[in-house]
Amino acid sequence: MKHSVCAAFTLLLFIAPLQAEETPAFIELKGHTDTVALALFFPDSKKILTASLDNTARIWDAETGKELKMLEGDTDGIRTALFAPDGKKIATLEPYGDSVFAAFQIWDAESGVKLLTIDHSERFHGFTPDGKKVVTSGEKVIRFLDAESGAELHILEGRLYLYGDIFSPDGKRVVTLQDNVVRIWDLERLPPPMVRPAVTDF
Repeated sequence: MKHSVCAAFTLLLFIAPLQAEETPAFIELKGHTDTVALALFFPDSKKILTASLDNTARIWDAETGKELKMLEGDTDGIRTALFAPDGKKIATLEPYGDSVFAAFQIWDAESGVKLLTIDHSERFHGFTPDGKKVVTSGEKVIRFLDAESGAELHILEGRLYLYGDIFSPDGKRVVTLQDNVVRIWDLERLPPPMVRPAVTDF
């Protein structure tokens, strides 16, 4: 009886490491057909967002590797993507130059539905902290656009630059640079732009 117990114990010692080695320490996300330019965890860590030169961004289950949603771009490859701070929207950016983008799309992160496409060659600076606006800058202009309709909400004109963490944590102010001058703008006091059509194109 003692010998049989020892034999069983010895068998377990040798089998356990073999079973552990058979379980890989990673999962693979397969589906993109060209170079993947970016991969990000969702804020809740349960999903992954990828962007690829195959002109798609994809949402994956981070536990199983299953593809959940495919977001198709409009031009020549999606070079980068980012989340709104609340994780409810995604922006995908398509290239125009080194740091300028010919177009970007805003998507509902839960459904994968495209909310809008904004098509102009300006730098994209991301979402406001509440996720309700996106910010772009061009030659002597900074635009604050509604993140769902694309309508212009505020415009700052002049040789102003945005760099770093440009928003206050409450999202009510933005900081700009101009040579040796730094300005803090109160977004709630900025007048709305002249009434004009939204710069959107579905």
